[in-house]
This record gives sequence, structure tokens and C-alpha cells, in this order.
Amino acid sequence: MKTRFFDLPLRFQIVIPFSLLIVLTAVVVVGFALPLAKKAASENVDLRLDSARSLFLLHLDHETDRLRDSALALSERPDLAAALAANDGAALSHILANGAGSLDALQVLAADGRTLAVGAGRVLSDGDFAGLSGDGTAGIVSSQGGAVLAVAAPVPSTGSPRGYVVAGRLLERLLTELKPSTSVELALYRDGSLLAGTFSNLHGQSTVAPPPPPQPAGDGPVKGGSAVNGRAYAAAYDVVDSLGTESGVTAAVFVPRSDVWPSDMVLGAGIAAALIVPLVLLVLGFATARAIASRLERVVSVIGRIGAGDFGQRVDIDSADEVGRLAQGVNSMAARLQDAEAGKAEFLAMASHEIQTPLTLIHNATEILLDETGKPTEVPRQELLRVIARNIDRMSRRVSDLLDLARMEAGNLTLRRRAIDLRPLIMEVADSVQPMLEGKEQELSLALPSRLPPVNGDPDRVQQVLLNLIANASRHTPEKTHITVRAKNEGESVSVAVEDDGPGIPGERLERLLDGGRRPFARDGHGLGLVIVRRLVDLHGGRVWATSAPGEGTVFTFALPRNGNGKKVTGNENTVGG
Repeated sequence: MKTRFFDLPLRFQIVIPFSLLIVLTAVVVVGFALPLAKKAASENVDLRLDSARSLFLLHLDHETDRLRDSALALSERPDLAAALAANDGAALSHILANGAGSLDALQVLAADGRTLAVGAGRVLSDGDFAGLSGDGTAGIVSSQGGAVLAVAAPVPSTGSPRGYVVAGRLLERLLTELKPSTSVELALYRDGSLLAGTFSNLHGQSTVAPPPPPQPAGDGPVKGGSAVNGRAYAAAYDVVDSLGTESGVTAAVFVPRSDVWPSDMVLGAGIAAALIVPLVLLVLGFATARAIASRLERVVSVIGRIGAGDFGQRVDIDSADEVGRLAQGVNSMAARLQDAEAGKAEFLAMASHEIQTPLTLIHNATEILLDETGKPTEVPRQELLRVIARNIDRMSRRVSDLLDLARMEAGNLTLRRRAIDLRPLIMEVADSVQPMLEGKEQELSLALPSRLPPVNGDPDRVQQVLLNLIANASRHTPEKTHITVRAKNEGESVSVAVEDDGPGIPGERLERLLDGGRRPFARDGHGLGLVIVRRLVDLHGGRVWATSAPGEGTVFTFALPRNGNGKKVTGNENTVGG
């Protein structure tokens, strides 16, 4: 026999497509997403490096221009030329002090390189001037305080220059100010040796930047990778044209790889995701499917036992998801079936008793009539026939009551509603029960107001309710007792009470008689009339209640909504006296 997909257990129906989807996702990730991510990461690295390198070189050119402007502005001052001609060191120092500003080095040198005056710290020694051309071109000059970016401008005079003005900035301080962001690091090299850099370790001390790789001339920047203090960087190296291509000065920019998510990390993360995530999802999916299938199997098992007739079975699942709601539905169904089974057994017991008693009496009377011995009997023939007739009527009423109850239980009983005046209806019922009451020498009295508002209902069914209550009161009270029927306007409803002075009903029995959720059939058949009363009053939108106390009688009351009210009458269903 060929097995269809939906014939498989639920766990496999969930796991198989889920696994195929995971495999397909992994193939797409490895085949397409990872190469695209690698390419995007590489482009991102190049973009970040090119942007940082361009900003660094631009700012370095700008700082060089500022130094050149500062040196030229001072060199062209007439007072500085006059002081230089007079070899007045004090005047030169005064002029330089006023023009130092943010410069780290500002000096006046004689034509032979001797220092005549210092305005911003003694950074350059007399012999360092040889590194500058003196025509306004920038250069890197070493000093005791570190490498300095400096520019020398000649002081104009007739013939050869009398001297030079030198302006400079310490590279360490300058590079720190030129950093485009806190995570980007900068460095300057000359002939492969580090001049200055911004790297520092956790203690704030300078860390030597890695040396640049060999850089072919005219091929543009060189890119690569480096590791400093255990941190990976992407690097770009380029010649500083503003200092002249023959100076051998190289600028370097370092960008942390963690900031640009480089391709090797993307590749590693993608492979890990492609291998680990599907495996984890597969395990979780299988565990979830197995848990769902296990709970469904418990529900199916209980349904099977309920179908076999064991209505006491319940599903022990109290979750709020779909399986939990299914379990609650099964439990509710089982409870209803259990209640229906118990009600059916009670109903059959009551029905058999109700019919068996009159049949027995009819059978006994018939046997006496059919006795062919010719012997005179102690019971007159007419009395035997009356016994037969009464029991036939009794059995007919019970069958009619059972049919009415079955129709109400099935929802097939139709009410012919209209406005009803209860006064004449109650009087009519009182006249019809007089023969029944006279047989037990019981009295019936009516306590009715002069006028009652009309109620909405079926007159025949309301008469049936009242007849059943009076019949119950007569049947369950001794001879020569008194029964009273009272009616009262309750505002939105009209109540009718049937009161007797019999022995009363025990509290537990009274609660069962009027319990709307149970069928109050008793072993002696009593209770069928009250079931019909309760059902009929409920169909009218009314309510039934009772009060009773041992030795003080019982009062059964029902209330029906007034005509045009349209509201269901609410309240306690029963009250038991002490």
C-alpha cells in the first residue's frame, strides 16, 4: 500500500518540509548571500579607507598652508627686517612672541643658520635648518621634542637674504588634531621609519605603528592589514605630495576591521550560520513537533475511550493553545454525554414507574372482572371500572407529559404567545381541579387582586404550569388540607404562588427539584410535573422558585414577564426555609 504524505505521523509532516526549507536556505546563503556580503564588505573597507586617507591628506595640506602663511606674514614685516638688520635680538623676540599663536615652533635664523630669536619654544637647533630649503617649501625637521612639520620663509633684503623665519608644528600633536574619528589612527613615515603616530595602549602611552610595506612609485595608495595591541586594522599608505615626492614621507591611515565588518569575518559568520543555525532549528522543530504530537495522541486516546462508552474519561491538558482548547472541548463533550446518559437512565426509571403503576392497577381490576368463578366480589363492578378509567386517564396524562418533555428537550415545542389576563385563567383552573380536591376533602382558595397587568405567554401552557403545581400540592399533602393560589404584580413581571399547609419538603430535596442543571426524577415518580413546569416557565422567559420549612408547608412560585416587557425575569431559583 502506497503511503501518502498526510498519512505520516504529524511530527514527520512538520519536520520534512521544515528540513527542506532549511537546506534550501543554507544553499542560498552559501551560494549567493555570502559572496555578495564579501563583496559589500570589501567595498565598505575601501570606502572607509579612501575617505579617511583623503581627509588626512587634505587637512595636512591645509596645515602646511597655514604654516607657510604664518612664516611669510612675519618675514614681510618691516619691523622684523629692521631688527634683523640691527641684529637686535630683544626686538626680534618681542615680535615673535606676539605672532606665535598656536605654533609649536617659531624662530628667526641668520643667513648662516644661527638662531637669533625664539618665539614659541626652542624646538629647532641651529643645525636643523639644513633640512629646509628656505623658499617656503614644507619639510620634516627633527628636534628634541619630536619630529616637526616646518616651513622657512626668507626675510627680504637687497642682495641675498639676511635671514629666515621658521614656523612649525609638532607632528604628534598635529596628527591627534587631524584624526577624522576616535577609532581611526594616523601615522607618518620617512624612508620606512616612523616619524609620528596616534596609536596608544590602554595606559595612554604611545605604541609604535607597524612599518609600511614597500610602495611602488606612481601606483597610488597601497592597502593592507595590520594588527596593533591585538586589534586588527585595515590600512592604506600613500606618499605625501605636499612635502615633495623626493622627501620620502609616507602617510598611513588605519581603520579597525570591527568597524567595517571585513570580508573574512563575514565569511566566517556566514559559514557558521549556514551550518549551526539549520542544525539548531532542525532539533527545535523536531522537539516541538514531537511535543505537539504527544499531546494530540493523548486527546485522540481519550476520544477513543469516550466513543467506546466510557464517558468519565477526561483529557489532562490545561494549556491555552489550540491543543488545550481542543482538550477543553473534548472534556465538555464528555461531561454533557455523561450527564445525558445519567438523565436517560433516570428518565427511563421514572417513565417505567409512572406507567407500571397504573398498568398494574388496570391489570388487577381486569382480572377480577374476568373471573369466571361466579363468586360475588367484595368490590362492585362499577368501582372496578372507575379504577380502570382513572388509571387509564393517569397513564394518558403521564404519556402526554413525557411527550411534552421530549419535545421541550429537543426544542420542538412551539408557544402561541399573546397577552393573557391571569385572573380568569386562574379561576378556570381552580374550577377544573375541584373534583380532584374533593376526593381528598381538600379546600382551594384564591387570593387575587382586583386587577392584574397582562402577561405575555401561551394560555394553554400557563394553565398546564398552574395545574401541575396545584396537582403536586394536592398529591403531596394529607387529606383535609388547604391550598391557596395567590397572584401579585411585581413591576416588570407578575408572580403566581401555590401555597399548601402540608409537611413541607426537606431542603436537599427541594434544591434538587428546582436545580436547572439536573433532572429531578425521584424513584416514586414525583418530580416530572415540576420538570415540565420549570421548562415551560423558562421558555416564557420567567423563573420558578420555592420556599419550604419542615411542618409549615411549601410555596411554589412562578413569575412571567408582563406583556411588552421583553425582558427575561431573573432571580434565585429556589429558597429553602429553615
